Amino acid sequence: MKNTLSFSLLIGGLLLLASCSNKAPKEAAYIPKTASFVLTLDLNQLQQKLNEGGYTTDSLITLFAGKDSAAEKIKKLLQDGRKESGINWNEKVFIFVNQKDFPDKSSSTSVNIMASTSNENAVGKYLLQHDEFKNKKIQQEKNYSYIQDEKEWQVSWNKDVCILTYYMHETLPTYDTVKMYFEEPKPADLPKECKAEANQFFTQSTSQSLATVEVFNEMFREKADGFLFTSSNSSLPMLRKLPFNPPKLEELLKNNYTTATIHFEKGKVRIQSNNYTNPVLNNLLGKYAGPVVNFSLVNNYPSQQINLVAMASFNPEIIGGILKHLDLEGFANSYLEKNGLQMKDVYKAFKGELSVVVSDIQYSKPDPMKKRDELSMERGLPQGKFIVKIPVGDVTSYRKIMDMAVTAGLILKTGTQYHSGGVAGASLYFLGNDQQIILASDSAFYNQSLANNGKNNPLFTKEPINKYTASSILFYMDIASTIHGLIPDSTNSQYNKLLYQIGASCKEVVLSTGNFDGKTTASQAELLMQNNNVNSLVSIVQLLAFVADELNVNKENEQITEWHGSNPFIKSAQE
Repeated sequence: MKNTLSFSLLIGGLLLLASCSNKAPKEAAYIPKTASFVLTLDLNQLQQKLNEGGYTTDSLITLFAGKDSAAEKIKKLLQDGRKESGINWNEKVFIFVNQKDFPDKSSSTSVNIMASTSNENAVGKYLLQHDEFKNKKIQQEKNYSYIQDEKEWQVSWNKDVCILTYYMHETLPTYDTVKMYFEEPKPADLPKECKAEANQFFTQSTSQSLATVEVFNEMFREKADGFLFTSSNSSLPMLRKLPFNPPKLEELLKNNYTTATIHFEKGKVRIQSNNYTNPVLNNLLGKYAGPVVNFSLVNNYPSQQINLVAMASFNPEIIGGILKHLDLEGFANSYLEKNGLQMKDVYKAFKGELSVVVSDIQYSKPDPMKKRDELSMERGLPQGKFIVKIPVGDVTSYRKIMDMAVTAGLILKTGTQYHSGGVAGASLYFLGNDQQIILASDSAFYNQSLANNGKNNPLFTKEPINKYTASSILFYMDIASTIHGLIPDSTNSQYNKLLYQIGASCKEVVLSTGNFDGKTTASQAELLMQNNNVNSLVSIVQLLAFVADELNVNKENEQITEWHGSNPFIKSAQE
């Protein structure tokens, strides 16, 4: 297992240190159309951006491999691999995940790393030099060669590509209806199944591959540092296993794709994505187009120490449209009618707008008056302020739903207002009127927002949020202040130290999704770094190097502790 891990790290290191160019992905013919996830890296561009930050190939190897004798061996393997592995490091690198289902309802997953080959004979020669495969034999197939370890690893290659496949398959127990008990499953034949999995990649027809999926090929027309593709089709086999599977649900879920381009820019990581839905979903999204986020819900928020913002706006009638398509609206109505409701009351009761703002997160010191024991005085809890707003739609439908909550004893009603006052266990402020539902950390904080009415909060009038006022979904988080509020001390543990380093590297993140434009739904994300004077990839590499160094230190400390505990001389000295 140790050799397997070292080999996987070797291949991963080679991929991270290689270079490639922005060409059409001929490798798409080797990726099955059933693949659920594909990540493509333009490592040439990544290396250029790291070079701008002062990182060379050799310095990167030293940074992550370390400086001891074992690290020197890894460095040599990486450096030799770049020259002798037979891989063409001037092409793209693809990482893809493929899943399959079996008659016993178990499933397998393969994780594959693919690069182009420049010399197929050199690939096998290089592999045989590595401890993992030096006693193995290269096998020949009609279209490719391959070499396996004893279990779940296989490397396959031809004159075009080299694919490293890691294969997983956990079998499930079967129930014997005669003997009335579960029988232990027969272990999967991993080498055989792994070979069959890799064989599919090299023998499948073009129509069975991603080469025929137009949106996959389209995303490479844009210059980017990385490309991401996901497919909903991998969820279909799992859907078919459900005890209750609406016959038209598969129509909604199949052939939905998401593509994204990843850009490492100075001071931030930017991701642009598009969600391509099938004709059935296109029709629903077009028919029930939604509005944009309503900033009037948050503009008068009474604190500038904002940690998190989440906003959404959509046409709630799309719920009814989906239920009608699935022929489930009648079923839902029959269930609700006993309470005097219909499904349309549920989606008409609210406008389809939501805002959540969280602020002032800080770690509170224990209250001596609430002391239970000495340990309780050592532990604090993070506290903060928040306000949630949900505007009301149809008042009649809204009151029907709220009156049900009153009947169930969840809330109280006074006149036309609903509130939590007097309800056992209610510690938060809750208010519902004919305009909106309010949930707040406390009544005093909500009253501050009323007094602040008409005063815009500075956060919503500047970047990064003010660029996304036309969004249907918007999420923002101040990473550093949230980490410092949740964890007051970076020295308590290695975990705390790592989180603080994340806060020292990453500043804010903002995610935005637009409305359906008739073809796609566009989204974008930005991760803003603390250092906006260097490329964000440099900041991320520095963060990863810090994490790797901390993990190595922890590993060394564990080895020292283990040695001390097993050393009889130290034990006798302590006694």
